[in-house]
Amino acid sequence: PTRSMVGRVETEYSLASKIRVSSERARASLISGGVAEPKISVLQQPVDLTRFAPQTGASQDGGHLRVCYVGSLDLRKGFVYLLRAARKLASGISVELVGGTGDRCCRFLLERERAGLKVAVAPGDPRPALARADVFVLPTLEDGSPFAAAEAMACAVPVVATNVAGVGRAARDA
Repeated sequence: PTRSMVGRVETEYSLASKIRVSSERARASLISGGVAEPKISVLQQPVDLTRFAPQTGASQDGGHLRVCYVGSLDLRKGFVYLLRAARKLASGISVELVGGTGDRCCRFLLERERAGLKVAVAPGDPRPALARADVFVLPTLEDGSPFAAAEAMACAVPVVATNVAGVGRAARDA
């Protein structure tokens, strides 16, 4: 972001009487950045449990572990680490990435890292991919509120995630 973009956001924070965030981590980040604590409320977004519900009869994929990732395909979301881990299990894993790349560099990186792997990439509704998944992986390095993990859990898909932005509070070790 440019200096003027940051300045505009900081001005908006100073003028706001209330600021809603989706996680305690986001709240702590704003407070550490100088936003007055009483202005900030943590309100988790609810998951639509009629849209995101367990599915039956997921298709089999020839014995492959079917991994699903939902989110933007940029560096902060850690998709590169998922693909590198998949490479170590290349013969036994298929990865479905639901999301879009925002910049040319990440598109190039995605193409390079997926070479030789069984990887499908598409934007859109994550529900079909979640219905096919054996596990949902969210390797994010930074996230405001990893809503996709909550949607995966609502679909009864096991979640493997980095402990950022409240995922650790929502998920528990099995």
